[in-house]
This record gives sequence, C-alpha cells and structure tokens, in this order.
Amino acid sequence: MKDSIWAYFIIMFGIIAIVFIFFMQRVSTADQHNYTLLRETTEAAMYDAVDKESLENGIVKIDKDKFIEIFLRRFAENASLSRNYQIDIYDINEEPPKVSIKVSSTEKGTSDVLKFDLVNKVDAILETKN
Repeated sequence: MKDSIWAYFIIMFGIIAIVFIFFMQRVSTADQHNYTLLRETTEAAMYDAVDKESLENGIVKIDKDKFIEIFLRRFAENASLSRNYQIDIYDINEEPPKVSIKVSSTEKGTSDVLKFDLVNKVDAILETKN
C-alpha cells in the first residue's frame, strides 16, 4: 500500500510538471512572437512611410498618418487571432524619423489563476546613408 501511494504521487507530479512546462513554453513563444512582430512591423512601416518629396531634397521624413495606417495593417495581418492586443503609440517624430510603440497582450491558461500580461516596447529611429 505504501509503495502504491508513492507511485500515484510520482505520476501526478509528472503530469503537473508537464502541464507547467507546456504552459511556460507557450507564454515564452508568444512573447517572442509579439516582440519580433512588433520590431519587424515597425521597421517596415517606417520605410514605407518615408516621404518621397522630402527625400529628393535630402531630408529624411516620414508621414505620421501613413505610418500609423501601414503599421496597424501589417500588425493585424500577422497577429495571432487567439489573443487580444492593445497598441499604444506614444511618440511619432516626422523629422528625424522616430517612433515609440508599446504592444500589450494577454496569455491565459486553463484557469484564471494562470494569466500573464505580455508587454513589448520598441523605440525606433530610422537611419539612412548620406
């Protein structure tokens, strides 16, 4: 009887450990996905929002409205549909091109106890060759 209780304990501990590892892997993968998506989308949107007329005069400038439109479209195309995102754009400078963006998402487990808020921030400056 004593040995069978230890066997049940070891089996239950193993199942709980596997569930915990699976959940933490899912959270870390989601965080990496959000950060990479934010960084790549910001860079691509900045390049696409460069004002062509000012570039001909030697001034690097981005269009604020065009940047926001392109960023939101690109982010929405690649974001995971199973999460809710909150995008906060703190600062957009047209000249010199600089943006500050924060993306928050929530990762839930099987219960309300395991709930993580993932927050990623990016401050990007567009650099070009003279």
